[in-house]
Formats: sequence, C-alpha cells, structure tokens
Amino acid sequence: MKRQQTLERQLAFWLALTIVGAALVAGSASFLLSFREANEIQDSTLRHIGALFNVSHLPSPQPDIGLRLTDEGSEARVIVSRLPTNAVSSNHPAGLRFPVDLINGMQTRMIQGKTYRIFVNTLGPGLRIAVAQQTAIRNESARNTALIAILPYLILMPVLLLVVARLVRTTLRPVAVLAARVDQRNESDLRPVGEATLPSEIQPFVVAIDRLLGRVAEAMSSQRRFIAAAAHELRTPLTALSFQAERLAAIDMHDNGQQRLADLRRGIERNRQLLDQLLTYARTEADVRVPRTEISVQAVIRHIFADLMPLVEAKRLDIGVEDEGDVQMVASAVELTVALKNIVGNAIKYTPEDGRITLAINETVDAVELVTEDNGPGIAESDRARVFEPFYRGLGTGTVGSGLGLSIVKNAVERMQGRIELSDARRSPTGLRVTLVIPKF
Repeated sequence: MKRQQTLERQLAFWLALTIVGAALVAGSASFLLSFREANEIQDSTLRHIGALFNVSHLPSPQPDIGLRLTDEGSEARVIVSRLPTNAVSSNHPAGLRFPVDLINGMQTRMIQGKTYRIFVNTLGPGLRIAVAQQTAIRNESARNTALIAILPYLILMPVLLLVVARLVRTTLRPVAVLAARVDQRNESDLRPVGEATLPSEIQPFVVAIDRLLGRVAEAMSSQRRFIAAAAHELRTPLTALSFQAERLAAIDMHDNGQQRLADLRRGIERNRQLLDQLLTYARTEADVRVPRTEISVQAVIRHIFADLMPLVEAKRLDIGVEDEGDVQMVASAVELTVALKNIVGNAIKYTPEDGRITLAINETVDAVELVTEDNGPGIAESDRARVFEPFYRGLGTGTVGSGLGLSIVKNAVERMQGRIELSDARRSPTGLRVTLVIPKF
C-alpha cells in the first residue's frame, strides 16, 4: 500500500516546486532581457564607431582598403571598410567582400557563409563606410553577459531550497515530538495531549483529540466502576449460596445428590474466583497510582507460595526458587504480588500432577527479571499475542478459567513500566516460560 506523504514532505515539495518555477521564469526572463540588451549595446557601439569617422574627423578608410579596429584575439573584432561605389571590393580585411547594395543604417547580412551585423554610414558624396561584426561573436558575448545576469538565481535557488526544507522541519518539529510522545503511551494513558507550543492552526485539531480522549476515559472509568460494583454486589449472594451448600453437605443424602452438591460447590467456587479476578482487573485498569517502596522479591515470593501451597500440595507439584539470594527493588508490592501470583497460579492450574514449576530471579544493572517455567501444555505461538486480551482462553487447555489472569498481569506490569515475555520452556519438551522484566528503580 502506498504511504501517504507527510505534511512536512508536502509543504517542502510544493514550496520547492514554487521556488524552482519562480527561479526558472525569472532566470529565463533575465537571460532574454540581458541578451537583448547586450545586442542593443553592441549595435550602439557599431553606430558610434561609424559616427566617429565623420564627427571626430578621423581618417576614413582608403578605397579598397579595410580597417580592423580590434586584435585577432579580441572578442569584438569590429571591421571597418570603405564600400565601393559600383563594384564589389576585393581587398577588404580577412578577404571580406561587402556587397554594393548595402543601405544606410543597421542591417544583418550573410557574407561568404557567415552572418554579420553591419552599420553603413555615408560620410560624403560617393563615400560610404561599413562597420561590421560577426553575429556569432556578438551572440557569444551577449550570452556571457546574460549568464552573468542569471548567476544570482543559480546560487540562490539551492540555498533557498535548503532554507525552506530546514524551516519546514523546524516549524513542524513540535508536532513530530508530540506525535512521538503520544505513540509511546500505553492504551490506558488517556491524558490530554495538547501543548501551548503547538502552532495555532493545529490547536483546534489537538483540542478535538483531547475532548475525544476525555470521553473515552470517562467511558472506560464508567465501565470499570460498573465491573467493580457488579462484582461487589454478586459476592454477597455467592457467599450465601456457599453457606447453604456447606449446610447441605452436612445432610445425609444418596450418592447422586452428593455428586450434584459437589458440582454446585465447584461452580460457586469458580464464580467466586471470577469475581475476585474481576475486582483485581478493575483495580489494575483504574488510573490509581500505587505507592512505590523498597521491597524484597524473596518476601513477595514467600507470601505467594504461602497462599498457593494448598493447590500445590493437591497436585503434588515440585515448586521452588532456583536462587535463594534476595534482590531489593523499588516498586509497588501490591502490583508485583498481583502479577506474580497470577503467573504462578496459572502455572499451577495448567501443570499436570507431579509436574515441576521453577522460579528464577535474575538481576541486571537497572532491572530485575522474574522467570517462571513449567512443564505444562504451554501456549501456542499463534495465541501468545491474544492471551493478554480480557476473557480470551485458548482451545484445548482442558481447564476452567475466566481468561483474565494474563490481562491482569499485563496491566500490573505496564503500571510498573515493565514488560512481559512468553516463550517455550527450556527445561522440558513442553511447557511455558514467562519472563517479567521490572525496572529496579
């Protein structure tokens, strides 16, 4: 697909086209006028030379004798010759033979295969002289003069093109800087983008964008409030149903009833987990800045293991941390706990019984890498971009869930200005490797 030209390129192109067009028109006009003026000056020179033989009483050329007023190497090479009265003279300079039918005044004639500009002047009865100059020489001199006249245009045109390109780039630089800043934002950053440094012509467009962002932010905030309120409202009846199910479990009933009651209790538990994840998702989506403090990564991991150990023991999983060394970092303990707990919880959920889950802590100069690896079914590479979408669940997992876990992780990690990476496990043929990269400061 052909890319649209940017505003900067369009302005630079049309301004450059205008400058080049104006320079060509002005240069052509200057060249033609200078060329014509140079020819007129040379005609005037021929007239003045012809008049000198009369006005200044200079000796006129003798019959059949010509006079060359300039050297052979001179550009002018003006020839003065006395014209015969009734025959063609044969003893003129350079072998020129002027025809006898030349009239008084300025004229252009072809003589011996060359074109000459000739001025004929009558000095007295039967005495006429011709002042001639070859047109090729005149035109060459006129062209040189005209080229000197257009030389400023040839110099100024590239200079103006460079200046215009620089001015356009400098003028539109605030727009490019603002576009880069907006492009670096994540989808939850809906702050206004308007700045006072932008040109006034672009301000209405930016104001309209700010208003649109405000409406989107309000709609998202309303949606988050609705999710949180609905989850809170549903927790009470689900808690009541859970109590009723526990009371029913104490009553003697046949095996079929016990099985159905167990299914009911599992359904209630799944709904309670879904509500908890909805509340967590709403909190991570909300634009609320959680305080950043210095925390111990090992302490966070121990807290998560303590909460999830019943699930680990139920599936007889081998779970542990490779390096027992601790790392201190400045981050939000709440967001780090939420992100890591969901990752470990997913690993426990999808890892088969008697499986293995490993956590590793890698410290770099300015970041901490938290790597979780299991030997479960993993995630297909084609699904890894979509698993972060809310409520998306891959097919064929064989487990029950809401599809919110990795969405919660993504929101929490982005709020910590970190990133999450999914890849294949390195220690087993199957499995998933999840890497959290969180800035240390």
